[in-house]
Amino acid sequence: MRKVLWCMLLVTVLVACNQEDVEETRENTIRNAQMDAREENLLRAAAGETLFIYDVSVDERGGELEVWLEKYEYGQLSDEKIGGMRTGIFDAGQILFTVREILDTPNALVRMVIVSESGSDSTESLIELPTISRYGKSSLLEDVTPLTDNMAIGQIIYSEEESLIIKSSWGEIGNDPTAIATELKDKPVVYLVRCSFKEGSAKVE
Repeated sequence: MRKVLWCMLLVTVLVACNQEDVEETRENTIRNAQMDAREENLLRAAAGETLFIYDVSVDERGGELEVWLEKYEYGQLSDEKIGGMRTGIFDAGQILFTVREILDTPNALVRMVIVSESGSDSTESLIELPTISRYGKSSLLEDVTPLTDNMAIGQIIYSEEESLIIKSSWGEIGNDPTAIATELKDKPVVYLVRCSFKEGSAKVE
């Protein structure tokens, strides 16, 4: 029941906050979700503080949208695809990605949701949290960005650094394994949120 209520709240808020933007464009793009404080507070109350929300728009040809999580340890890829989901999308929609700690356990619940005018799809998986209490998170999108293959769109960094510096954009780093290794070499654990879009190959899994 709790899961059903959470999904109902999510769909209601995301559809409402994106309704005015649906008619603006039909290009294949992604951006940080445009929400007011009330909408954001509602989602954080339901989903937790580690929350990423993106607005997606695709043209009339549609395509296949995939979302997943990668884990890096000191810059080296240690888990290539955690969770993950693929779905067909033919219009405007949203991606929501949350990580919520499970009390009295070393684990966290990862939820991935894709909402569009055609409906919604979601998946859940468990990850083991690092034994590091200090972490930071940020989107890796600064503006409206073309949807492409294998994009890094968010990051969660675990580190003991006193002043944890979180870059807001990587530019081309996100698709370059050597550049990623250099960027993250001093970070014990980093999770990257990734998405991939393939135009005209829309199908649901």
